Amino acid sequence: MVACKSRIGWVFTGGFCRMVFVYLLLTGLLLVHRQDNLVVLAQVPDAGVLYLDQKEWEVRWVAGNASKNEICGNLDGCSAACSRVACHPLLGESLNMCTTVDNNEFINQCPREACRDKIKVDYSRSHVTLPAPASIKLQTEVAQDICMQRMLDSTFKTLSLPSNYSLIYFGSTSGAFRGFPGREQNETQCTSFDPRWRPWYLNGIAVSRDLKILVDVGNRMGISVSPPYNRPPLTTYLDVTKNITLGLLQALSPGDNVEVFSFNNDTTTSLGGVFSVNSSYNYFNPSGHPELAPLISRVNALVSTVPAALSDLNGAISKAAASFNQLQSLKVIIVLSNGLFVVNSTTFPALALQKNQAKLMVYKLPTNDDGGDPFMLNTTFQRDICSVQGSFESLDALATANPLYSVRSYFTYLARVQLATVGNNVTWSNKYASVSQDQNAITPTYPAFGSDGHLIGVAGIDVVIDNLDEPLRTLVLQAIKTRISGTLQAPATIPMTCYYQNESSSSVCPGSTPADSSAICPATDTSSTLADRTCCGSCGSDGNSKESGLQAWQIALISIAGLVVLVVALLAILYCTVPRFRTACEKIWSRCWNRELHSDTDFANWRGGQNGH
Repeated sequence: MVACKSRIGWVFTGGFCRMVFVYLLLTGLLLVHRQDNLVVLAQVPDAGVLYLDQKEWEVRWVAGNASKNEICGNLDGCSAACSRVACHPLLGESLNMCTTVDNNEFINQCPREACRDKIKVDYSRSHVTLPAPASIKLQTEVAQDICMQRMLDSTFKTLSLPSNYSLIYFGSTSGAFRGFPGREQNETQCTSFDPRWRPWYLNGIAVSRDLKILVDVGNRMGISVSPPYNRPPLTTYLDVTKNITLGLLQALSPGDNVEVFSFNNDTTTSLGGVFSVNSSYNYFNPSGHPELAPLISRVNALVSTVPAALSDLNGAISKAAASFNQLQSLKVIIVLSNGLFVVNSTTFPALALQKNQAKLMVYKLPTNDDGGDPFMLNTTFQRDICSVQGSFESLDALATANPLYSVRSYFTYLARVQLATVGNNVTWSNKYASVSQDQNAITPTYPAFGSDGHLIGVAGIDVVIDNLDEPLRTLVLQAIKTRISGTLQAPATIPMTCYYQNESSSSVCPGSTPADSSAICPATDTSSTLADRTCCGSCGSDGNSKESGLQAWQIALISIAGLVVLVVALLAILYCTVPRFRTACEKIWSRCWNRELHSDTDFANWRGGQNGH
């Protein structure tokens, strides 16, 4: 007992006082609040900062685990653990967790007005949506992404709790979307939602762009594609390139500039000059920006010229490079061609590309008439491309049916530049109309990359600021002003390295059974209605909290706790700096240990004994 008391007495020596004082000074009024096994840090004056910090940590964790999931072994057993499509109800499942939302999108299905702010969700598993055109027969890359990322459910369950509704999701480069908690959708919503068009996805992978797209309409672009494309009869190579071009136009952000050129053996023609993308974009409308409508119409109207001489690619690149503006933006030239163009190092516009720091990306459609040299290795084209740190890639014929996925190396490059611009930090989107709530939302995003270095998708978390309780809402609005958000300017120095494909590659995992439509669970419940699956019964008493994470009573508790810590801090400072206060404390301390001290002499002897230890 004496040894124990001696050690406790040592705690109150001067060195400890100084340590306590510095600790309190550095940490401020910090409280660690544990709720449902989730640690939430909240600081009285900076709860908004810590709330945003937590969301950023969560989204990075989701992206990191998505990267870990991208291994071929995760395809095994996929059919035995299929993923629930948001509009494919299953027999025996229980969507019985009723949560509070801003607005039940299926209010017309529910019997009572009280259901407007409540909806059933599934906290047992995530739900997926499929990009258009979606069908029961999935494209291989979509099925593969669904299979691999089903492992995210364990991460989702850790972060999104029934007591604190928070929609967490991952959008894949194939167009597959996985969200948690699972939430019912109608057929149109869950088979035509494409995350790659959404503002949070685009903000998470790109900086402001000046994009030039060169479409070859020359030699043999008008003939039907070869069998590996698996397209309907009479589909031409030009049709394929037009589909890719239209997909690229859809994946632009406010502030971007774009220009499309057609070229053949003797002319390069701009399809209407430069188009600027504004902020009026309706992300729920597949037709895209109204200001791009004339350009989209001209792309659709493109026709191939009569086969003649090889196309003049160098002339087309020169014209595109000369048309760049001088604003600080990422300058990219994308070439879509069957590869039947002139290769001439003498006229290759290397200086014009280098002057603009323009990234040249050439995508070649595989054909049956490439002279046995599908990667153009018997020409000087590889030397030309690498002289400007450009890239060359022969597209996978079957993958071109998913246009944005087929050119995912372009989006990988955008994501790498964006990460370099923000120092590998999380990016917050601008405000946008949320799909899950009838409110504007902001989203922290972070990209995920596969083992081959390609972008595999973007992770995000809905933050509906208007649903946060005060004072947290005000603190978050203040804190978000200091975060990286929206479409950013390109860095002064653009990171570029040469990539030149020189052998065949496949997006299908080697050594594993290719993913197929068994990746998704077929709808087996044909009896229950949409109201059965979405309405919360009487909707009177079983709703959960909104997304705020910190309720008003919690903020009050934090404030009280902060005052307690402040009092302790002041007492510690007095103890360390005022001798009389310290003496009084030590007298009280001695009596707490049942040590009778009848005089100052007794106390001095006791104190001396403690210091002796």
